[in-house]
Amino acid sequence: MKRIRDVDMASVACGFGGHVTPALGVAGLRPEDDDLGVDVGDTRLARCLRCDSWIGGPADPAGPATIGELEPLELPVRGRALRQLIILRAIAIERGFHFVFFLIATVVLVLLEFKLGAVQTTVKDIESALDQLVVTNNDAWAATVAGWLDKLLELTDTEIWHLAVLSGFFMCINGAEVYGLWTQRRWAEYLTVIEVTVLIPFEVHALIDRVTWLRVATLIVNLLILVYIVWSKRLFGLGRLHPEPAESPPDVRASHFAEAVGASSSGS
Repeated sequence: MKRIRDVDMASVACGFGGHVTPALGVAGLRPEDDDLGVDVGDTRLARCLRCDSWIGGPADPAGPATIGELEPLELPVRGRALRQLIILRAIAIERGFHFVFFLIATVVLVLLEFKLGAVQTTVKDIESALDQLVVTNNDAWAATVAGWLDKLLELTDTEIWHLAVLSGFFMCINGAEVYGLWTQRRWAEYLTVIEVTVLIPFEVHALIDRVTWLRVATLIVNLLILVYIVWSKRLFGLGRLHPEPAESPPDVRASHFAEAVGASSSGS
């Protein structure tokens, strides 16, 4: 099985987001553009600036006359920087599930606090259906959820408000993490590490109380997130000894792309 660092993340990114081939978007090519594209009969071969693949396709006669009119060209994120971007966005998606969970929990708790009859009746009906499922099929999941609902209905007004505020707080924290990690904000990395670090002792305590595959999986995922972000992003002075990946150059001329792409490839 390949390690994450052995996977060609550029090919993965191009598979989902498409290739970056400026040579296919212009009507003609200049001699100095031979590192970006070449015409072979009626077909144009264009170099992808992200994964270095050569992609065949038709030229765009309605596009700019030459690549020179597209300058300055921006080199896509590649190598280690691209790998970190993909992993951080995967973590953002994972935090998004937490955000949705706390959003639903907050809404349910607030509705229960206002003692809306329809909501309480629905919760009781669901609990009754789950109890029946436990009796007939001995369903462990149904028993667990039914137990949660039973405890929920027994909460006092004060306890409901405390839980609603706490759930709303974590909803906001997770929402901020999703936005920050997706857009690669440094503060979001620190926020995620701090939140995960605070929650791990509670997860360990819950695991000691009763071992379930969900609790084990949650603890493992959070530990992996904690170690990866701290180590790869060098938070709190810890982590890798190599410098942070250099940002893609904002202004690279077409005639200089061969050198820029080669330098980026050697650093990945």
